[in-house]
Amino acid sequence: MPGNSKSGGKPPHSKFLASRSSFIEDSDMAGAGKRIKRGEMIVFVVILGTAAVLLVAWTRGQHERADFATATKKMSSVALALLEFEADFGSFPSDATRQNVIDATGNELGPTTGTANDYFRQLIAYGIQSEDIFLVPHPEAAEEPDRIVSPLTLEALKPGEVGISYGYGLHSESNPERPLLMAPMKSGTHLAHRTLGNRVAIWFVGGHQYPCTVDRTGEILLPDGTRLFDPSRPVWQNRPIDIRHPEFRK
Repeated sequence: MPGNSKSGGKPPHSKFLASRSSFIEDSDMAGAGKRIKRGEMIVFVVILGTAAVLLVAWTRGQHERADFATATKKMSSVALALLEFEADFGSFPSDATRQNVIDATGNELGPTTGTANDYFRQLIAYGIQSEDIFLVPHPEAAEEPDRIVSPLTLEALKPGEVGISYGYGLHSESNPERPLLMAPMKSGTHLAHRTLGNRVAIWFVGGHQYPCTVDRTGEILLPDGTRLFDPSRPVWQNRPIDIRHPEFRK
């Protein structure tokens, strides 16, 4: 019978359901693919970001190590100049040697400032014709000196052209563990900047250096963890700790 001719076949809507099911499966697969790609993209971005952070940290570390090496090398040159100066004037530059330098060299030194610039200027007058050795990496100093040292009274070691702090009132026979040259120090304090890889460059009277570090407060620590400027240390012998810092531009 005509009415029974389709009884053994699929319902009319079966093809639609099958098509719809296939479409849903395809959509699910497409969605899963998108989720996988999105996940891969997130992982890629995370890896890229981590690599960038590591690269920045490595680059900064390289710069800090280079700056530290520069500071220690320049300090050795300044220390040698101080010893040569002492051989002629009896001590490292001080207020007491100022007039002797003027008389011996015929150079005026300008007004006294009491800063490291002032005492290192005596070395310039004495014959050290380079400003470069006094300028080490320091967050407050200039990037380069102008290298103008004549006339001495006006041009040598102007504010911003020195980055080394100076242990005042010392000579080569002072306690060898007292710091003579230091950088980079915070003006008016016994604290250091943390810009050389959390280290500070220090040249001691005895002509040696220690790998001193700087804690989060700026305190300078010796290798055994002792604070360098702890007044109770025997090296200070109850004497005041007199550091003359560089003069910087206002």
